[in-house]
Amino acid sequence: MVEPRLSFSSRGPQRIPRFRRYTVTPNTPRAGIEFLDLTGIEVQKRCAGPPVHKITVGAAVLRHSHDSQRDTQILLLKRNSHEKYYPNVFEMPGGKFNTGENLRAALTREVNEESGLVVSGILTPPATLSYTATKTAKSPMTGDEEVIHRYAQQFSYVVTIEGDGSESRVRQAEHSKGSWFGVSDLSNIPMTGEMRNLVVQALSENKDCTHNA
Repeated sequence: MVEPRLSFSSRGPQRIPRFRRYTVTPNTPRAGIEFLDLTGIEVQKRCAGPPVHKITVGAAVLRHSHDSQRDTQILLLKRNSHEKYYPNVFEMPGGKFNTGENLRAALTREVNEESGLVVSGILTPPATLSYTATKTAKSPMTGDEEVIHRYAQQFSYVVTIEGDGSESRVRQAEHSKGSWFGVSDLSNIPMTGEMRNLVVQALSENKDCTHNA
């Protein structure tokens, strides 16, 4: 049986800044459910293309609205104002792998740590994102400035939770608040363009979020 591999695509910035800059592009094919039992290192080895230095997870946490007239809702967390990157914007829960942790465990843990909610099921992923971090630094050998590229991938899955989500709580060290939003609520919420596309896709493709994996 041929092991599934992920295609990797990246877009380097036209101008190299002196500070870290991220560019994000979606990958195809999307990471499947078959990756859930792989550790971060195992996933890293299966990524095609340039070496991937960092693997992270993201969770599109969905619930049915209490209002029968409204659509399925997604949980979004607002980044703190003191964050160096993207302060005060909304994002999905997510983060890094712990040592030896597989994707399923990392996803479940990050949701619980950042929202206090318990994952009940994992659905097909909305997308895989590639991040290119670029900066300039002095070479330890020559003292000259050199360009450093570091590549990362985030695996974002749609998940369902135990309960109705009303007991959610955020970890104040990272986020200032958490709220539930439907598609019609998203227009006035500060988010990156890539995150907005991911959220809209997760909601539109999972209007009936009842089938757990």
